[in-house]
Amino acid sequence: MARKKRESSSESLLREARESFADMDSAEARLRELWRGDLRFRALEQWPEALKRQRQNTSGEPVRPCLVIDQVDQYVRQVLNDARQNKPAMKARPVDDKGDKQVAEALQGLFRHIEDISRAPQAYLTALDFAVTCGRGFFEVVPEYTEYAKGLQEPRIKRIPNALHVWFDPYCVEMDGCDAMEAFLCAHLSPAAFKRNYPGAEATSFIDRTHGYGDWIGKESIRVARWYKVSIGKEPRIVLPDGRRLTEQEAIEVKPDDFREEMIEKRTVKLRTISATDVLDETDYPSEYIGIIPVYGNDRWLSESDRDIYGMVRPAMDPQRLVNYSTSAMVERIALDPKAPWVTPHAAVTGHETIWKYANTSNRAYLPYNHIDGRGEAIPAPSRQPMDTNFSGWVQLMGMAQSGVQASLGMYSASVGAPGNEKSGRAIMARQREGDVSTFHYVDNLGISIQHAGRIIMQMLPKLYDVARVARILGDDGEASSMLIDPQSPEAYRKVQG
Repeated sequence: MARKKRESSSESLLREARESFADMDSAEARLRELWRGDLRFRALEQWPEALKRQRQNTSGEPVRPCLVIDQVDQYVRQVLNDARQNKPAMKARPVDDKGDKQVAEALQGLFRHIEDISRAPQAYLTALDFAVTCGRGFFEVVPEYTEYAKGLQEPRIKRIPNALHVWFDPYCVEMDGCDAMEAFLCAHLSPAAFKRNYPGAEATSFIDRTHGYGDWIGKESIRVARWYKVSIGKEPRIVLPDGRRLTEQEAIEVKPDDFREEMIEKRTVKLRTISATDVLDETDYPSEYIGIIPVYGNDRWLSESDRDIYGMVRPAMDPQRLVNYSTSAMVERIALDPKAPWVTPHAAVTGHETIWKYANTSNRAYLPYNHIDGRGEAIPAPSRQPMDTNFSGWVQLMGMAQSGVQASLGMYSASVGAPGNEKSGRAIMARQREGDVSTFHYVDNLGISIQHAGRIIMQMLPKLYDVARVARILGDDGEASSMLIDPQSPEAYRKVQG
């Protein structure tokens, strides 16, 4: 009997990754289709495709207008530009009675440097843009070499330009994603680019294979993913009478007389770069949390298992479409006014059919017609069918639709600078602030995610700054200075004159 070939560890790992990715993709399939629709709608693709085809492809008739009078983007930009004017940032502060204010101030300077060198506001605002538009955006915290020869690394905050390139644990529920166990950040490379970036991997030999890898492998592109995976294990701790918990190595150094042992949960994170058939890189991520951080807009549970995530665009879709439909219909009626049909007996235009066929499209000095028939009896002259020129109903409908857009967003004209009845500056600011309050949860959710990024960076620092080095810090005024970070120092903070 033939013995079944044993699966290698890398093959088992890749199979697990593909299955996990497929589960995430299936769990979010409905939401992803909605998010794509939100993004297209904000990009002014606001007419349903079937209706657009119907209006543009009627046989032999002129194209009917499909106007887009966008009312939504100005309110989206209002939220984003408010955040640009008041850029959110990480904040270090002592959290218990053992915290040191001076250490927190030094860490704050280091945070400012990390955000400055990372161009973190771009990462934050891109994530907020997606959260406001379709409900969820992301940014990433990763270690990056500053001096490769010495092995020195620093935390960096990276922009994720397309939130749809992230597949995130669909079972995590925290707003900052701290409970996520797995995530994928994907990119699609051409076969030539894949071979150039990963010369040790087989870029050409597996393109034509039929292993059921779905859209991981194609003739035009190859998917490469950064795969974060959390593992949970147990680790012993030595508990002293004063409550301190020591590792076994620390306990050997202290040699306590009175202690007890306990097992604690330990989270570790692996970061792997993979394709469908290769593990391209693998490393220990220096935090117990995954490095991809979500920023949510509106997160609602519709039932025990059905979740909806959306931004500002989707609630405004119907009233915005009503604006487009009513405007297009009114413009169409106005455009047809000079083309009002002629009403005439057939005998009046006999012999002049070609001229009358183009009466509504040509500018002729006169239109001949037959004024008497063969019996010498008078034939009524052709006359135009009068059009209804009262468009007040259409104007009212457009106004109602625009008000519907504002009501769906909770932002009214004053929020984007339209004049109101207020006279004093304080009253004007109070009116504008009402719109800010209705959308403040977007910026607040970004702040929650940035706070989690700070926790990740705090966990990274002891692992990345494992040797003494001079680090650059920034003050409140942006002035640069430096501090010595020495992991062997017996003091948490010491100021040196000189």
